[in-house]
Amino acid sequence: MSCGCRSENNSHPKYKVLQLLGEGVYGKVAKCRNRVTGELVALKVMKIDKNMEYY
Repeated sequence: MSCGCRSENNSHPKYKVLQLLGEGVYGKVAKCRNRVTGELVALKVMKIDKNMEYY
């Protein structure tokens, strides 16, 4: 599953990516499972615009 996570297998050290839930202008939302507790969560992977100003 491709969600834009940093590793090649599209997983995070703390969370296993299960499913892409949605995609919008600012990023993607994925259904994930906490590898330790088994808790289901939704994680938003934000797109980074290097030209955008942040406050």
